[in-house]
Amino acid sequence: MKINKKLLYILFFLWIQIVSAQTSVYYKNDVIGQLHNSTEIYECEDCYYLEEMILFNTKINIQIPVTAQNEKIEILYKYNLIEKENETILEFSSVYTGDFFLIYFMKFENEIYINKLLRFQRSIYKKELAPDDFDYLPATEICKLDSIIKIKDVLPMLDFLNSNFDNCLQCPLEVSIDECIENENKKYEW
Repeated sequence: MKINKKLLYILFFLWIQIVSAQTSVYYKNDVIGQLHNSTEIYECEDCYYLEEMILFNTKINIQIPVTAQNEKIEILYKYNLIEKENETILEFSSVYTGDFFLIYFMKFENEIYINKLLRFQRSIYKKELAPDDFDYLPATEICKLDSIIKIKDVLPMLDFLNSNFDNCLQCPLEVSIDECIENENKKYEW
């Protein structure tokens, strides 16, 4: 029996739709709907779905924030896991704003820790021209959190997104992110 390739593509597409529609969305610990499905929820500030990832050969669930847009629950952030020889980095980026996080993980005595967290976002630098006279210039803001955070079975991204970072710096858009980080004490000519 010969199976038509077009029919296989259609069946595959339908299977993907069914699988993605079965992803539960949570508010706190309560299921409030399904990812990509219709919803009557119009605000969903702390809503998320859980996605499993493997980190240092350990299964961990990561909270992926979602929003209710056009009467559907949609993903707010995407992630990419980069595994290097001595560290693993999670790139976590906003679908809408361009903001992103770099989360650095290490394993110590069979436990997984975050040892550095960086947040990158667009911001405005307030340049004083004269007393009570300012110019507002586009900038990149980079914030660091250098504390050690132990990860159990869930990576609480909502906590990181809502964190207040104390250690922040701003650089002109023309300066690369790497250069900005390397020269964190440099005073730029704006």
